[in-house]
Amino acid sequence: MYSWQKFVSNNYTFARDHREYHRVYLINTFLLSLMAMHLFFAVADYIVGYRQLAVINAVTFAADLIVLYLFRRTSRVMLGAWGAVLIFTFMIMSFLDMYRYFFYGYYWMVVIVPLAFFLLGGLYGTIYTTLFFGYHIGTMITFHKTWEPAPFTFESIFNIAGASILLVMLIAYYEKSRRDTLDIIQKKNNELLKLADTDALTGLLNRGAFCRYIQRGFTDAKSASDTCAVIMLDLDLFKSINDTYGHPAGDKVLMSVADILNANSRQDDIIARYGGEEFVIFLPGTDHIGAQLYAERLREEFAGAQVIYEHSPISFTGSFGISVLLEEDERTEKIIYRADRAMYEAKRNGRNMVVVRSAA
Repeated sequence: MYSWQKFVSNNYTFARDHREYHRVYLINTFLLSLMAMHLFFAVADYIVGYRQLAVINAVTFAADLIVLYLFRRTSRVMLGAWGAVLIFTFMIMSFLDMYRYFFYGYYWMVVIVPLAFFLLGGLYGTIYTTLFFGYHIGTMITFHKTWEPAPFTFESIFNIAGASILLVMLIAYYEKSRRDTLDIIQKKNNELLKLADTDALTGLLNRGAFCRYIQRGFTDAKSASDTCAVIMLDLDLFKSINDTYGHPAGDKVLMSVADILNANSRQDDIIARYGGEEFVIFLPGTDHIGAQLYAERLREEFAGAQVIYEHSPISFTGSFGISVLLEEDERTEKIIYRADRAMYEAKRNGRNMVVVRSAA
């Protein structure tokens, strides 16, 4: 089924986040609306006896159709933009040339400004509207002495209402496209921030993001005289895994570790890949006993886990170091440093163990 979204995006050539999507949308809808309007007035004007207007509307209908066809076939945005603006201008100037000040036709001029800027951009929109209004202001200056007050007829009401509706629709669409663009920019910014904070392999936070994120938890714990803990862990003999099975196997082990850490974490815990095969966990509201129990559970899961790589089972263990917040700690670096020292102590003492360090 041919959907509206498929039509306005030139058969999905322009995605919603494409920089030209809203202009393409407007070109398609505007040309389609012009076609419907010109076809209607070509028939209506012919019936009521405005044969010259009927011919003009028939010609502009054909022009609408040709420009729309070429635009959809080539997806050349400026071709469609200039085509839409020039056809609409031709329609207005033809009407004004025949009826001048009658029927309040000059009211349609207000639509040219937003249309030209939306479709042609700032530079060409400025040039085009300057030339357009310069010409018509010159016409008014030249002929205004011969003009009489315009009669207010049904056609006048139609012109004022039609131009006003089109103007409101253009401005409303501009506001919608502006909000959509801001949403897309915000989404892209969030994605970039996430990429900047995330370790590409494991999906965990990276070291820089971890150091920033724990600052708030550290500050809250200090101000509330609460406690918190940091666990540093390092995979034992990880180099031998890479040397024996290859780096892709080592990557798979690191991803498995990340899965275990995520599966055992609480909502407020902060987990990161600190570098290489080192990981770090911030546990708010946790004392050394709770942190030790948590680390022992992780250590047991590591020891019992296996990663299958090319039909080969790979086992791994980890060494864990724990540090809790001390009253004299003024910076997060202190608690991270103690946890790091405790981890290296665990490795020196035989690996695959948990060591708690309560003092510097």
